[in-house]
Amino acid sequence: MSELQNAGWIFDSGYNPTKSSFVKVNAIIKEVATGEVVVLETSCLWDVEEQRPNDFSWEGGNESCDCNRRHYFLAAKGLPRDDEVDCSEGKYLVNLQNPVTGQIFYRETEDA
Repeated sequence: MSELQNAGWIFDSGYNPTKSSFVKVNAIIKEVATGEVVVLETSCLWDVEEQRPNDFSWEGGNESCDCNRRHYFLAAKGLPRDDEVDCSEGKYLVNLQNPVTGQIFYRETEDA
């Protein structure tokens, strides 16, 4: 995969202003019960209209559920997946960050 940087973002397969592609982001995940924070290198779909990463999946889609967030939390620590997690919301909080500039573009918590 080629990496092309545009306006401080790194795209997985090159930047095209008229076509959706994936952009690299850091998911900063906080486990509320322990206060532990981890960083997962991941990607988001680029929103062509808004010219920014689309955070819907983390705000209200699959990545908003604690079962998936627990999986990502463990993955960031290099641990195996835990499939014995109930679906819920609020056990894990996420901030999404531009890995180049450090800017938070989606925030659920101030202390992570």
